[in-house]
Amino acid sequence: MENLIGRVDICDKCTRLSVCKDQGFVNNIGDMDCDYFKPLTKGVNMEETVKKWIEQKEILTNAKVTELALRNEIAAHILQDKIKGAKKGVIGAYKLTATAKLNAKIDKEALKAIWKDLSPAEKQAVKFDPKIVAAKYKTLDAKCMIHQTITHKPGTPGLELKGVIG
Repeated sequence: MENLIGRVDICDKCTRLSVCKDQGFVNNIGDMDCDYFKPLTKGVNMEETVKKWIEQKEILTNAKVTELALRNEIAAHILQDKIKGAKKGVIGAYKLTATAKLNAKIDKEALKAIWKDLSPAEKQAVKFDPKIVAAKYKTLDAKCMIHQTITHKPGTPGLELKGVIG
C-alpha cells in the first residue's frame, strides 16, 4: 500500500482541503461540489476504500508516534537543560534548531474570582476567545442578531470503525 504523501492545498472553488498525489490534487473527502478534485479511489468499490482508510489511519498513527519520539530525543540532546527558547545544534551533517516551549494556560475559575481586582494592564494581558455554545445557539430565534456574526463552514467528517463483519 502506498502512502498518500504530498503537498496540502485548498481548492479555490469549493474550499475543501486536498492532498497532492502524483502531481494531481484529490479531495480528502471525495468528489464534492468541485470537479477540480477527483476521489482517491475512483473506480474502486467502497469496501476497498474502507480497507485503504484503515491502513492509512494505522500508518499515520504510527508515524505520528515515531516522529514525536524522535523529535523529543533530538530536541533533548540539543536543548539539554534549556526550558524556553531556541538553541542551535549540529548532529553529524545536520544543522538543527530546537525550540523549548512553555505553554501558559489560564485557570478560568481563578481568573473569574480575581478579575475585578486586576489592573487594566493585567486585564489587557488576557484575550477572550468567544465560542458558540451549540446547545444554547440551537434554541435561539431565527431573528436574533447574533446570527449576523456567525459563519458556517463544513468540517472534516468523523469516521469510526465499529467492527468487521465476517
